[in-house]
Amino acid sequence: MPEDIEKLKKELEKCKADKDMLELAEFSINKSYEEVFWIDKDAKIIRVNDYACKMLGYKKEELLKMTVHDIDPVFTKDLWPKHWEDLKKNKSQVIKSIHKTKEGKEYPVEISINYLNYNGREYNFAYAKDISQRECALQRLKDAEEKYRTFLENLIGIYYKANINGIPVLFEGTVKDITGYDKEEFIKGLSWDKIIHPEDFKNMKDSWELLAKAPNTSVNREYRIIRKDGAVRWLHEITRNICENNKPKYLIGSLHDITEKRLIQDEIGQAKEDAEEYLEIAANIIVAIDTKGKITLLNKNGHKLLGYKEKELIGKNWFNTCLPKEQRDEVKKVFQNCMEGKLNLVQHYDNPIMTKDGSKKIIRWYNTYLKDKTGNIIGTLSSGQDITEKQKIDELKSNILRDVSHELKTPASLITYAARKLKEQVANGELNNMHTYLRILNKNADRLNHEISSILEMGRLETTEDIAKDKVNVCSVISGVVNYYRDVAARNHNKIIYHKKAECIIKGNENLLKLCVSNLIDNSAKFTRNGKISVSLLKTGKTVTITVKDTGKGIGKNKLKYIFNPFVKVDQSSTGIGLGLSICKKIVDLHKGQIKVKSVHGKGTEFKITLPRGV
Repeated sequence: MPEDIEKLKKELEKCKADKDMLELAEFSINKSYEEVFWIDKDAKIIRVNDYACKMLGYKKEELLKMTVHDIDPVFTKDLWPKHWEDLKKNKSQVIKSIHKTKEGKEYPVEISINYLNYNGREYNFAYAKDISQRECALQRLKDAEEKYRTFLENLIGIYYKANINGIPVLFEGTVKDITGYDKEEFIKGLSWDKIIHPEDFKNMKDSWELLAKAPNTSVNREYRIIRKDGAVRWLHEITRNICENNKPKYLIGSLHDITEKRLIQDEIGQAKEDAEEYLEIAANIIVAIDTKGKITLLNKNGHKLLGYKEKELIGKNWFNTCLPKEQRDEVKKVFQNCMEGKLNLVQHYDNPIMTKDGSKKIIRWYNTYLKDKTGNIIGTLSSGQDITEKQKIDELKSNILRDVSHELKTPASLITYAARKLKEQVANGELNNMHTYLRILNKNADRLNHEISSILEMGRLETTEDIAKDKVNVCSVISGVVNYYRDVAARNHNKIIYHKKAECIIKGNENLLKLCVSNLIDNSAKFTRNGKISVSLLKTGKTVTITVKDTGKGIGKNKLKYIFNPFVKVDQSSTGIGLGLSICKKIVDLHKGQIKVKSVHGKGTEFKITLPRGV
């Protein structure tokens, strides 16, 4: 007997350890394509996701032996203590840094860092996003701007004087650099129109005629020429006519090679188009607000999220239009202090917004200042992610963890109680209540084992896409389950009725089908008192239909559509963690079948499973 008790205690300790691991796994679940790290206060990596391993080129076991300093050359050991204290104080940060792969390649990252204290232990929980493409695009724009500025500062060109017919009498400047010809060739009679690109010649001819006829006229034009070596260059020309007695007499002008400028303009134009396209297709809401709180930019998805037509919100006050009334004054005050430089802008925070129909959305914001050329603040630019559903899911996860924890703790506590009482009785030689405590141990060990098995089975089925199938006698399966549950049903004074049919063979998985029928009959037995549970089987040419019907308490209409979801309990007062029906649904789906339910509150419930015979 002591050996059995010790064995049982060890099993309980293992169950508790498994539960703790389940809670930690649920707590740190991550589905995004971002690097995720759990880091302790000594900068050691204690948990990491598969995507981080892929990006960094390390195996998971390698990373778990490393520190932040091994993969992030920016975070040296002497910087870590201050970073840790700042993180504990501020709770969350968004920073830019560098990650270094196993092969030595470095790439820029944006890291969202959160401080967590879980079960008395401190963690740095970090998401890292590769921003290589974004940084390259910003550098490209910066390089283009610098190139254009340098070009303007060092611009040189051709300055000329010509008769009214365009024949030059003075031609100075970097003529050969621009055209490939010596200036003397033009003075001696080389006609400028001979080097103009054929596609631009007509427009040039029209402007020459205008200069020759209209007094005090100037033209500003861009066109292409073909150099002596055949290369095409873009020129910008400003020309005006000089008149005598109100009649055009000669021309003066300047020519500048703007080939590089045109290329840069095209590049910047493309970058602008890319940026505008990103605004249109970005899944997030992107909004710019000026210092008065007016919306100056809102992308397509921002309008859609808020429920307004495109451009309908431009010029409207963001706070008065898009924030809940109870928060407007406070947020306005903080915003104004930021615009006046009295407060630093919070780069990352979550807050609700109001849609046009009055519903609330929770948005996770990333904010930055907008500044003019002199560095003055002219507003804010914010990118927001709708996390409304995520918060609901997080709340659901929290409730599931709470319910699962409760359902596992109850039998565990009873087992501990019974084991302690048994130990006391054995020690005192008092064996009067031994059978009572053994029944408690047996009943609650079975219950604990059933709940853990359900969790494991659901986890296995969720990752299964195909199952092993063989010929299964459905009549035999049902008969076995019914015979087992006759005593279970009788505890609540219920009667199970099953009229055995002739053999019915289908192609399926016998163990899973047995589990499915068991869960349905177990449900009926649990929620029926002094009643009847009927099980029937109908065979057609291509399908079989299994029906389980009871006269129990039934299910309310508002709950029927949720009953096949995992961890959903029809009756919160009942035992169990709400996985039985979701397991049934998954098993039926794996057999390419259908499961349907009808119920009348207070009168009973009927489940029908239709499966293809496939034989």
